[in-house]
Amino acid sequence: LHSLPWVGPELNEREKEPLDNILAGISKYMAKRNTSYVKLLQVWSATENEQEEYLYCLWAQISKLRDDGWLERHVIRHYIAFDGALASAVKHNLPT
Repeated sequence: LHSLPWVGPELNEREKEPLDNILAGISKYMAKRNTSYVKLLQVWSATENEQEEYLYCLWAQISKLRDDGWLERHVIRHYIAFDGALASAVKHNLPT
């Protein structure tokens, strides 16, 4: 998940269906995940904002990027300069 802001646009362009399958599986996992410990993470008892676990924050950001079509203008993508070399490199199959 942590690398998806960098590689998400490329994966979405080249391998959209396998990426969607992986993200759907992660979405199902996140929906089933037990969150009974969230109250323990809360720093102050009188705060209006609930403390969220890092994984939920990361998933929310990835979901927003996916919903926005992976449009992101703040991540520097150095690999674009090597697009020709990367295109001819050995490709790995994504699990289905």
